[in-house]
Amino acid sequence: MTTRYLIALLVLFGLIATSGCAGRERMPDFAGDYMAALDRFPAVVPDDPDAAVARFVSVFTHLTDDDVGERARRAYAETLFFNDTLHSATDRDTLVGYLEATGAAVDDIEVDLLSWTLDGGDLYVRWGMRTRFTVTRRAIDSYTVGMTHLRFNEAGEIVLHQDFWDSTQGFYQHLPVVGGMVRWIRGRL
Repeated sequence: MTTRYLIALLVLFGLIATSGCAGRERMPDFAGDYMAALDRFPAVVPDDPDAAVARFVSVFTHLTDDDVGERARRAYAETLFFNDTLHSATDRDTLVGYLEATGAAVDDIEVDLLSWTLDGGDLYVRWGMRTRFTVTRRAIDSYTVGMTHLRFNEAGEIVLHQDFWDSTQGFYQHLPVVGGMVRWIRGRL
């Protein structure tokens, strides 16, 4: 490894470690939190899996619409586990606030349902997401593919939502300064 590569890695990790962490009691343990949520929220088979998938997709396909909070409140339970690799939430109000803020920050989001499968009460949704947003007056059109693991409660509400996707490709690589470092590091791996 070159010295420049090591310095870039240290700068990137420093930016990540210090951005938005002030006042937090601990750094998030995304894998540990997900594993704990699997224990906390047992898998319940949805009564109508097709409707459950459609309700989930409708929240994210129209994320920029004014009624995203209302749709999320209908789809998600009050107490939940949510992680999309960018943000985590454990209650519906926090999730709704995050989704509304995200919708307001982007120009458009389109989610295409690619496939889904049900394994007991665990629902896995494979999707493609096109996100359009503007950074420093530059229009970004980003397409990524991901998968979401969902679990539901007895009322058919989502209680567990864990995304698996490459947020560096879908978001971080497009940001000024950070994006250049991400692309530079990826090019050397």
